[in-house]
Amino acid sequence: MIRPSLEELISKSDSRYTLVVMAARRARTIMNIQQKRGGNLAEKPVTLALREIAEGRIQFYRPAPGEVEETVEEAPIGRWGDGAAADLFTQLGGDSGGR
Repeated sequence: MIRPSLEELISKSDSRYTLVVMAARRARTIMNIQQKRGGNLAEKPVTLALREIAEGRIQFYRPAPGEVEETVEEAPIGRWGDGAAADLFTQLGGDSGGR
């Protein structure tokens, strides 16, 4: 059985397509952090992203027509939860190889 379940995840977004985009964006962010820090993650980035969505740590925002979307460079650093983005890799169970 897959955890978290699709039924649990679909309630966190307005459609399956939104859920896929949310998971892909978050997994990409996790991968970028992992590549910068080096080492390995305890779980795959998509699994981590789906778990965060199920826990309610990641939410979607659909901009109004004509509203400019925020780019990654403009995003505030600490927007993903309790800790700073620099500690995110460690929070996700990453191993930086002694760095």
